[in-house]
Amino acid sequence: MIEIIVTALIVCFAGFIIFKSLRNSSKGKCNCGCNGCKAEKICSDKSNSNEK
Repeated sequence: MIEIIVTALIVCFAGFIIFKSLRNSSKGKCNCGCNGCKAEKICSDKSNSNEK
């Protein structure tokens, strides 16, 4: 019985990690100049910090 509980916890934890990873990847990686990209501000911030 305890093996089933431990297995269920591991599966839930793995599912959480996969869900979080997919959610973060939906922000996408884009060319810094793209219009309407969710990560455009992040790209701009990184490119501005590299210029300094």
